[in-house]
Amino acid sequence: MGKQEDPHHLSGTGVEQQWTVRVTTITRQRFEAGAATAVGLARSSTGATATDAHQWLVNVTLVVE
Repeated sequence: MGKQEDPHHLSGTGVEQQWTVRVTTITRQRFEAGAATAVGLARSSTGATATDAHQWLVNVTLVVE
């Protein structure tokens, strides 16, 4: 990824990218290492005007650090 002013805004490059994310829970329930499904939501915009929206599910592997 290139330089980002805000970590919540991403710029597409046309090249496949891999990301590492850190996740937490807001309850006492814990994540377990292994296979999981992640939900993705994205909205593209020009200025303050939304131009498109996407949502998807993807298989991921949770690991303990």
